[in-house]
Amino acid sequence: MLLHKDGSYKTYYTFFSHLASEFKIKINSLELGIPEELVFGSDDEKAMTNAIRDAFPSATRLLCSKHFKDNLKHYLQNKIGVEVKKRNEIMDNIFGKDGVVNANNTVDFEDKSNTFKDQIDQYPKLAKYFTENLKPRIKTFVNEPRRKNKDKSEKLWINNNAESINHVSKVAIKWKPQSTPELIKKLYDCDQIWRCKSEDEKSTIFENFLLDKKRKRKIIMISSTDGKFSVVRPKTLQRNLAKVKDQ
Repeated sequence: MLLHKDGSYKTYYTFFSHLASEFKIKINSLELGIPEELVFGSDDEKAMTNAIRDAFPSATRLLCSKHFKDNLKHYLQNKIGVEVKKRNEIMDNIFGKDGVVNANNTVDFEDKSNTFKDQIDQYPKLAKYFTENLKPRIKTFVNEPRRKNKDKSEKLWINNNAESINHVSKVAIKWKPQSTPELIKKLYDCDQIWRCKSEDEKSTIFENFLLDKKRKRKIIMISSTDGKFSVVRPKTLQRNLAKVKDQ
């Protein structure tokens, strides 16, 4: 765990360089069973990803596919105003089961990218965004790592575990600033709670989490009449509509 006061490249590189040197020492002395090919997964924070690249040049790097999806969806909806149906088609062509991210090789990657070229060329800004930004990044940080690791699962890698523990940490400190000693103690306590549980206890907690129906609430979207915009339907919408009708 790294505690830092800024998100600069220097801070991250200092940390990862230290890890790299420790790994080499441990591996050479056979004290640590670290695989020869390390894999790092993160969001797309430039300072962090560049530091990982420079400290571990031979490592495989993954970027969170959810961040890619969210960014593209935001771009399609808010920057360009693509209607819902076409937006979903574009998303599926890129991130779907038979989409670009799941190409079998570099030739297949280009073929899949070209199958919907006419569709995105209707939006010049989107064509430029996909060609110059999204396409090369999902090739390097999503598709190539999947092919290298022979990952055939339908689920793409996401950074949710890190996001989740980040939320747990903030809840532990009640979303309030802490002094460094207090913060370290609370983070340590959170870690120890989990570390001290048996494998059976961990499995039970995880199974209960998966069975929690409240977490599986279906999200219902409401779209505008022209299909360009959509929002999550509020829970109280139907109740409010009923009141209006009664009046």
